[in-house]
Amino acid sequence: MFSAQELDQFFKTEFKKRIADRYGRLKIMTEGDLQVWTWYYLRRFLHSHEAFSRTGFRVFNQPYFKNSHIYPDLAIFKDGKPWALIELKKKYHLSVDAWHHEREKLLRADEVWHPERCYLIWAARHGTSRSVMGPGGSSEGVFVGVPIVLDEILGVEPVKRLERRLKDWTDFVLDDPAEGTPKTVEAA
Repeated sequence: MFSAQELDQFFKTEFKKRIADRYGRLKIMTEGDLQVWTWYYLRRFLHSHEAFSRTGFRVFNQPYFKNSHIYPDLAIFKDGKPWALIELKKKYHLSVDAWHHEREKLLRADEVWHPERCYLIWAARHGTSRSVMGPGGSSEGVFVGVPIVLDEILGVEPVKRLERRLKDWTDFVLDDPAEGTPKTVEAA
């Protein structure tokens, strides 16, 4: 039988490395990119387990939970009920206050839906994963935190090089067919 502990292990090891690699290769530039890659790797992992494909599991992208008014980025359902809720964040820095705020939102959803797990996956260039470890931090009961801090995984110098490459993407040129002239657009 497929277990929540197997998914915990996947998120904290193989998945973490893959997301850091994608981030480092400029494949993740927005939270939307993080969501796409998470969905892709999650489905690949889940479908590699024979038990998963035979037991009524499904992965949904941004389901709306009417009774609790939440929109997790991803959710895994088993037999029509939420089995795991996944919230994703991609920020410049791993903020302890924001981490705890997002954690509390997931735990409120747990009170209503009682999933097996609530995951908070946070990809950041800077910070320290130790800042969110400990009581109520990384993992506690149904909550599992997955801090992905590039400084820790790739190293400080590679992240500095990445930031210089990202800076090149802050301005780009689009053709405006209505005017027939290129326009420079500053990325937000």
